[in-house]
Amino acid sequence: LQILMGGREIGQALVAHEKVGLISATGSVAMGKGIQATLARKKNNQVPPILELGGNNGVIVSERMSDEHLAWSLAALMNSFLGTTGQRCTNTRRVFVHASLYEKVVTILKANIDTFLTSAMKDGGFDPGNAYGYSALIDKDAFDRFECAKKQAAEEGGKIILGRRLFEKDPGAYYVEPALALMPKQTPVMHEETFAPLLFIAPYQNFNEAIAMVNAPGNAGLVNAVYTQSREEADRFALLNEAGHGLINSPRGTGTPAYGMGFGGNKDSGTGEILNSADPLAAFTRKDAFRRIAENNAIAMNQH
Repeated sequence: LQILMGGREIGQALVAHEKVGLISATGSVAMGKGIQATLARKKNNQVPPILELGGNNGVIVSERMSDEHLAWSLAALMNSFLGTTGQRCTNTRRVFVHASLYEKVVTILKANIDTFLTSAMKDGGFDPGNAYGYSALIDKDAFDRFECAKKQAAEEGGKIILGRRLFEKDPGAYYVEPALALMPKQTPVMHEETFAPLLFIAPYQNFNEAIAMVNAPGNAGLVNAVYTQSREEADRFALLNEAGHGLINSPRGTGTPAYGMGFGGNKDSGTGEILNSADPLAAFTRKDAFRRIAENNAIAMNQH
């Protein structure tokens, strides 16, 4: 095993090198397109790359459920919204709520975040033992993207709840409150993946509209989910979801796709099977390359 630490230059060199036969990479959609363009210029490009790219994951919250199931669903959603400070490919970015439940859902999510902040904040940071792995954004660029997305959401008719910077006495650490962006509908800012704890919430009127919105962006091809107690809605979601993973009433939102399913995205979210629990080496095996060996056992070996 060799480990190279570095930035874009090292990645580009590995992709372009003729002795590198397979590339598996995790990053942005732009990175994936750059890798594909580089591979097209190589001679040794027979094996398609394995790419895990955008994860603009969406969740549908149906009105066809009990109050108890709704409360459970929104508690489950907290994990995939807040987990690792919104800096994980499977974090939930967008939530589409039936219009009849919109205000109720916003109230519950706001209360859940308030409870989280009260219990997890400490002087100078967050308790590392809290359930969501919440900490600072990785750097200033991530913080700037968070701020830019909030501003754009407001310009597109949204209302921002929470999202303040915290612990500013440490200027080198970019801690923030988780933020909710209450949107009148799905707008352009929601088509961009914000790698931060910013959750967009928009209403829908009928279930087909919700599925169309959750599928809309090209980078929404990794994980989508639905919370419902309607078998009809669950089956329709399973049929029409365009992401590589479709989760129904997941205990962790979009955060943890089901074990045993393998892992990989569709559309701009990636190509290939990143992981496969049944055979984890299969993705890195050339299935169409064979070496047939025949040996004459009549010849004595180990003589020289």
